[in-house]
Amino acid sequence: MGIETKNKAITCILCPLGCKIDVLKKKGTIIVKGAKCAKGKDYAIKEITNPVRVLTATIRVRNGILPLLPVKTTLSIPKKQVFTCLKKLYQLEVKAPVKMGTVIVKSIANTNSDIISTRGIDSKH
Repeated sequence: MGIETKNKAITCILCPLGCKIDVLKKKGTIIVKGAKCAKGKDYAIKEITNPVRVLTATIRVRNGILPLLPVKTTLSIPKKQVFTCLKKLYQLEVKAPVKMGTVIVKSIANTNSDIISTRGIDSKH
């Protein structure tokens, strides 16, 4: 039986330095090289063990002065859930007017994150 080994090269996005970080996961131990600060090291560990993302997208608006409404998750969601959430969002249509911050979907795809509007859209009339 082989030893589980996983290598990943990532670029830290937490500050302007953009450290190039190498992460090695071997036998449950995680070794991080290249991070210039503790935040970068934590980011690298999370990225290899449980990567998450804030999802941004647009959904259709009926009777609005604009055809699309920008939305986002209120919390980071597991990266593996992104496409499931997008599929659900792209099936939606809301009716104008919509206020900024309106909850469009509660706990999308069984994540703990809601989908909210990130701008307001008035109706045509």
